[in-house]
Amino acid sequence: MAILAAVSMAVSGGCAKDDTADANGPATGRRVTVNLVNATRTTVEYPDGDHTAASKLVWNDGDKVSYFISEDGGATFGTAVEAEVNADGTLTVDNAPQSAFRIKVVYPNQRAGSAYSAAEVSATQNQPSADRFNGANLPMEGEADVDASATSVDVPYDINGAVLRIRLTASEHSAEQVKKIVIGNAGADMVPGSRTVTLTLGSAAAADLSADRYFYIVTSAGTYDPTMKVVTDVAEYEYDGTFGSREFLDANLYRYALDLDGGNAVRSSSTALDETETANCYLVRAGGEYTFNADIAGNGIGTDGNKAPTLIDADGTYGADWLWATESGVVQQVRYNAAWKRIAFTVPEDIVTGSAVIALYREDGGEKEIVWSWHIWVNATVADNCYGESEGTWLNANLGARNCNPDDAGSYGFLYQWGRKDPIVGAGVVGDRAGALDSSAFDAATTASTVVNTAVFGADMKWNVNPTAMSSAEAVAYPMSLFSEVFTDENDNMWIGPASAYKKTMHDPCPAGYRIPTNTNMLKWAAVLNALGTPAEDNAAATMSSLTYGRTYSPTVDGTTFEDWFPCAGVRLKTGIVKNIGKFGMIWNAGSTSWQWCGTTATNVKIASAGSNTQPHTAALSVRCRKM
Repeated sequence: MAILAAVSMAVSGGCAKDDTADANGPATGRRVTVNLVNATRTTVEYPDGDHTAASKLVWNDGDKVSYFISEDGGATFGTAVEAEVNADGTLTVDNAPQSAFRIKVVYPNQRAGSAYSAAEVSATQNQPSADRFNGANLPMEGEADVDASATSVDVPYDINGAVLRIRLTASEHSAEQVKKIVIGNAGADMVPGSRTVTLTLGSAAAADLSADRYFYIVTSAGTYDPTMKVVTDVAEYEYDGTFGSREFLDANLYRYALDLDGGNAVRSSSTALDETETANCYLVRAGGEYTFNADIAGNGIGTDGNKAPTLIDADGTYGADWLWATESGVVQQVRYNAAWKRIAFTVPEDIVTGSAVIALYREDGGEKEIVWSWHIWVNATVADNCYGESEGTWLNANLGARNCNPDDAGSYGFLYQWGRKDPIVGAGVVGDRAGALDSSAFDAATTASTVVNTAVFGADMKWNVNPTAMSSAEAVAYPMSLFSEVFTDENDNMWIGPASAYKKTMHDPCPAGYRIPTNTNMLKWAAVLNALGTPAEDNAAATMSSLTYGRTYSPTVDGTTFEDWFPCAGVRLKTGIVKNIGKFGMIWNAGSTSWQWCGTTATNVKIASAGSNTQPHTAALSVRCRKM
């Protein structure tokens, strides 16, 4: 707390101006100089603009007040007269009564000719420009008796409010504009008749948040446990119960620091993606602000069926940002909130359909070690298809697909190596029934179809084929690597949990609320699709693509007809190439085998059992997620 400088203004030298001068109207009475004494200031002044230095309130030249005159000792006052205050804290009263009178001076000025009303703090305040205190928000009032012969008088002018200075740090949100700041208190009114005070801001006050900005709110004197809320054009940031109870005194300045990037800020308008379950993938269908728990690996269940260790150490320094994305702008304003151990990000209202991977990293000596990463799947068209009570509900698209359009490579989705949560970019070319080959080097093909955040993670962060056998923990640290050897610690429980008793694990790549299907799930699902009849091209319920070998099923279940498109997305081999694009489509089940859903002829397009279609665990195959 810094006390506002109560610098007394010296009494004017007693030299009255000529009575014929016209300051506030025709001079028919005597003229009295009023010396506003005590803390009579309207601007917070900092030496050379340094907000870390001691501050004081000073008058602005031209500030206006209102004065009221009573000729009956204060029983009744006349109407308001507007007067300008000089920089030395003086004002002139013309046409003063020739007899003794009482004067009351009020700031901010009230409408000329209006009846007297007490100077009180308002529940709604305004700050027109950044870093500049609006003195009109700080009410002051004083009164004194003027003798019949006096030409000057000292008015002890008291400040009726405390000033709260809020330093706002928001370097990661420089594109946002502050609209208002709200201070509240549950226990008592902060101003007459209100437990909240709202500061609205002009455009100039919020134009640039790339550097610290200062905002000023006035409250009545009292003891408060304040809460604060910052409202921008993007969202609301709440600070609740973080400041402690303290007594606010009139004419005092209280400093607070708020950080939109961390601290105790939580966006109240954000959507918690992990409300029902934490996961390695979150499906986002609309623009907005989103958050999720950064301390839990996937769903937090290890391959042994027990709770997995948390990710964040108390003594570590952590951050978060997007690692790679299918297009620029899929996610924005990614940040890690240390107080809440959550990652937040924004999806623009005009969404960019695609995917992004967000990484939590631990920083040590400038080096960033990836601790865990999450797939953010932004797609407004992905929907649930219900195959019946026993067969369950499935997503109508491969995991990571940008669309469900036949003959579009955007429908292929991502490919996944056995036991891994991390998506591998699929084919970028459209295949045909002959089985196209994407033989481009893995790093070149993936780089062409993705953008990588090298500004944060460095130029060495790139797609690559890793020829070594690594542990699952090392695979987590290198989510952009395709491993040509299986994990040294791989087991059949990577996705399914122990003893084949299905339990989604921390390595499952499906969105929250979904999982990789079991073999039993697949059998029931296939039975529904294969019951549609002979899979010929003229079968209305099972239509083959004429260009990209794949199949659209249109089953009717419980009176509802829906469509499922199954593209032949091919298989990415351990060498990095994708083969059989448009010829085969393979989908993993949780039991470490694969399934084929399309073949080489028009009559061989049934959902087939694994059998000879089982793929090595180094192969990257499609994933179709089932609702839990």
